Amino acid sequence: MPINSNTSNRIEMYYTYAYLREDGTPFYIGKGKDGRINKQGNRKFKLPPADRRIFLKQNLTEEEALRHEAYIIHVIGKENLINQTTGGQGTSGRVLSQGEREHLREVNTGKVMSPETKEKISISRKGKSQVGGVKKHSPETREKMRLAHLGRKHTKETKEKMSKLAKDNNNILNILNNV
Repeated sequence: MPINSNTSNRIEMYYTYAYLREDGTPFYIGKGKDGRINKQGNRKFKLPPADRRIFLKQNLTEEEALRHEAYIIHVIGKENLINQTTGGQGTSGRVLSQGEREHLREVNTGKVMSPETKEKISISRKGKSQVGGVKKHSPETREKMRLAHLGRKHTKETKEKMSKLAKDNNNILNILNNV
């Protein structure tokens, strides 16, 4: 994603995603950017394993992502999902009321990070990409990982699980794309 040196001209890329039940059916549809699909945040449910989190559409504007989220929730049926709303509302750019701002000010008054805490956060974020918070490995580390995996074979059971998961994800995407 090209980023202009002027941050106000930065192009934001959004996506829609689904969390899947063990049987491969979606139970939650969301809109996000960066690593939202992999973050617990303030969700009232536990994130499913990584192999049951799928992207539905990527490289969208925020408006397109909000519309796609609402559309998919409508197609699947809100009654079949745990989403709290019919989608499309979003909270990006939300303007807080004076009362909400005052409440947040009261709740957060006196909460100041120590220099040590700020340093720990800085260290923990070093080497992580802007998208998804995944650490970028050095070329040397990537080569070591490649060599460590050379010659490894998946078991028959693992291959079957991978094949089933790929088919399930493909079936869901085909259904969603053809609606």
